[in-house]
Amino acid sequence: MRKHLLTLFGMFAGLLALAGASFADEFKVEGYTNGLSFAPGETLEFHVSTPAPSYDITIARSGVTEEVVWRKEGIKGGDHPTPEDAYAKGPGWPVSESLEIPADWRSGFYIVTFRATSEDGRIAEWEHFFVLRSANPGQENDALLVIATSTYNAYNNWGGCNLYEGCYEVSLHRPIMRGLISKPDIERSRIADTGEPAEGFVPDYLNWMQEHDFPMWVGAAGWASYEQHFVRWAEAEGYSFDYATSEDLEFRPELLDNYKLMISVGHDEYWSWNMRDAVESRIEKGLNVAWFVGNSVYWQTRYSEDGTAMISYKNDAHEKDPVKGTDQAHLLTTIWSDRSLNRPEASLLGLSFNYAGYTRIGGATPHSSGGYQVYRPDHWVFEGTGLRWGDNLGVKDTIVGYEVDGLRYTIDEEGFPVPTGEGGTPKDAIILGMAPASLWNPEETPESFMAHTSDAEVAAIALYGDRTKWPRFKRGMAAMVIFDRGEGTVFNAGSTDWVHGLVGGDAKVEQVTRNVLNRLAQ
Repeated sequence: MRKHLLTLFGMFAGLLALAGASFADEFKVEGYTNGLSFAPGETLEFHVSTPAPSYDITIARSGVTEEVVWRKEGIKGGDHPTPEDAYAKGPGWPVSESLEIPADWRSGFYIVTFRATSEDGRIAEWEHFFVLRSANPGQENDALLVIATSTYNAYNNWGGCNLYEGCYEVSLHRPIMRGLISKPDIERSRIADTGEPAEGFVPDYLNWMQEHDFPMWVGAAGWASYEQHFVRWAEAEGYSFDYATSEDLEFRPELLDNYKLMISVGHDEYWSWNMRDAVESRIEKGLNVAWFVGNSVYWQTRYSEDGTAMISYKNDAHEKDPVKGTDQAHLLTTIWSDRSLNRPEASLLGLSFNYAGYTRIGGATPHSSGGYQVYRPDHWVFEGTGLRWGDNLGVKDTIVGYEVDGLRYTIDEEGFPVPTGEGGTPKDAIILGMAPASLWNPEETPESFMAHTSDAEVAAIALYGDRTKWPRFKRGMAAMVIFDRGEGTVFNAGSTDWVHGLVGGDAKVEQVTRNVLNRLAQ
């Protein structure tokens, strides 16, 4: 087991060296926009670098179909230097083109494709994105889909670094690494193992990365991994949403006042204090939230004063974050479950990564069924599914995979699992389903893994101030829950990979998703 893990993460470490460096000597075009969130009528600016004499831009709305809305060719090119700290401060390239966003563009996720041709005929492309808010928030749609852009930026290592490679600040004004916006072979790009692993196997995800020369982070976050699948399914089903970004919750919290339902999909890991204030205060007043996510609201983050960068010291927060010991200590960028913050994420989510962790990743985590065992089949969430007590949900497409959230529970006198309330989970939360999971720990995390402290130790230090208590987090259970908070209702699917049940056309997963959307958007 341990030999397998060392081999696996040794490959990870080696692949990491390739991230962002593979195309250093090749003809290329790279670009970004002057923000990630816009409204119709605002000006979109393009910052592009290429040695080509000219380049083209295409903008398309991404959904069940790709709708090209704007194209311009023959824009004057320019090859601009990239500063060493571009990952944190942005490259600072000049504006080479701009566009006033037309009033008739629909709210959505827009992919910007830069394309250049060299003098000898070589073609290079680069993708960026922006999210378009509604011109009339809440007037056409009752639900707001919040794209997890804070987590995109945490994993984006363009410029040489991200929050997993020892950096504490990442710019929101820089190109997006390849693979976050689109990528081939979606099933092979999944981090979760979907088949039965043989002894000593290497996950196909690693083979896929090598074949396509992608950074190792592209399976962990991004439009191509998560929200895109949800949107394609939803639009095909006739659903329509307004869109926003993580940063909108920070800088435009009033946007939430226009909606009955907020939706988050996939991997929504990085949240600021203000983001939580915005959502939690509105849940109390009647906003409903549907979390089709895992490892959500795990790290606290902050934004720079000008809103162009995101800051998180993570495991080094207690030693290096300058807010420690000040009147701003509540903004310490550690995990939300840290005792010093006294604001565990489970009070918002009903669940926490600390009590579940990972499943179906290599040899260090359970290879359980890949689905949830159902415990409350009579709940309205399961209406129309035909599921019974003890049935499995989502096994075919491994909806319980990669990163998952869970809770502490006990069994009541009728045989139902019920929350203990430990870690902030509301005691009246209803556990709909569960599946085994675990945090990486000192016994199973390989030496070559880049984090010096295992996840179980991180939890032990944060919750108890004692690293040696990590065994309390070695075994966990992913869970799907629902609960009321004030006047609002919160549903949490508890897994990053829920969307793959929609991709695979699992009728029961689809029905649960419909039930949640239909009920909570009323």
